[in-house]
Amino acid sequence: MSEAEERDINAPNGPSGTLDRFPLFSSLVCARLDAGQLEYGDRSFSQPSSELLDEIEEELLDIVGWAYPLWCRLRKLRAAIDRIEKATKGDI
Repeated sequence: MSEAEERDINAPNGPSGTLDRFPLFSSLVCARLDAGQLEYGDRSFSQPSSELLDEIEEELLDIVGWAYPLWCRLRKLRAAIDRIEKATKGDI
C-alpha cells in the first residue's frame, strides 16, 4: 500500500468516497496498466474481443470469490463488536 493510500484510509473520517479520491484511483489504474505493458506488451490490442471478454469474466469471478472470505471476516468482527458493546453498554 502506498503512503497516499495509507493516509487516505487512516484519515480521521476515513475515505470520503467522493471524487476527491479519483486522482489516487486513476494513478493506481495507470500503475497496473504500466505493469501489464511491461509484462505483456501490446498483445491486448491484437487479441480477439472474445479472449478479452474471457479475461474480464475471470477477473470478475476472482473479485467475487475474494469477497466471500472478507465477508466471513466482517461477520466475525461484527459479532465481536456486538459483544463488546453489549458488555460495555456502548460506553467505550
